[in-house]
Amino acid sequence: MEKISVIIITKNEERNIAATLDAAWKVADEIIVADSGSVDQTEAICLAKNVQFIKQPWLGFGAQRNAAVLKAANDHILVLDADEVLDNLAIESLLALKATGFQAKVFALKRVNFYFGKFMKHGLEAPELKARLYHRDAARWDDKLVHESLSFDTKLEVGRIDGLLLHYTYRTLEEYLLKSDQYSTLSAQTYFKAGKQDPGIVKLALSPCFTFINAYFLKAGFLDGWHGWIMAKMQASYVLQKYAKLKLLYAAAKERPSH
Repeated sequence: MEKISVIIITKNEERNIAATLDAAWKVADEIIVADSGSVDQTEAICLAKNVQFIKQPWLGFGAQRNAAVLKAANDHILVLDADEVLDNLAIESLLALKATGFQAKVFALKRVNFYFGKFMKHGLEAPELKARLYHRDAARWDDKLVHESLSFDTKLEVGRIDGLLLHYTYRTLEEYLLKSDQYSTLSAQTYFKAGKQDPGIVKLALSPCFTFINAYFLKAGFLDGWHGWIMAKMQASYVLQKYAKLKLLYAAAKERPSH
């Protein structure tokens, strides 16, 4: 029987973490939670559910996960967000893999995103495959400030885990707007450090429009009803935010003395 270490990073996740842990324990041989300063009941909930709770100053999404993996006792790592819950079929699939052995170094499963009371089926938030289970020697998380991903040799065959990863993303518009502000700032900083071109008026004007058209029409967001409309508008707004913040970073850099 193969063993799995589950890795979860947290900060103030008291609303989500119990359901995530309850499902994870059905497949995990150990769970490591790396917490970056929760002031709510996250720690108490985790300790009551017998996880290995590590207090780790924030390193960034990918680096935080990589640091937690170093504490894992097992070679096969399943990484979950604190608001992601394995459904019953995913649990059954993982148990079957543990029993028969892992035939691949990396496995992916389909994640569905929950926004404002609905799991989205279309648009930019349509269900997508996410690589989350891997052998620790075959992959690691990249160091992007935001939208990090698992990095591994593209020649590796990626296995498929049946079932769904239920991602309880945002229950209210206020939650979304708060995260959108944070993530757009991180994206702008990443672009600036990478030397991405200073956006002009055409970029600022057209990129949000193209994002809306892509999300609502090309990706069929309209099939999700009013949820699809709101998401397409919010995603267009996010694109405007990140490019506006990038523009302001360039403007501030030009104003600084050169010596």
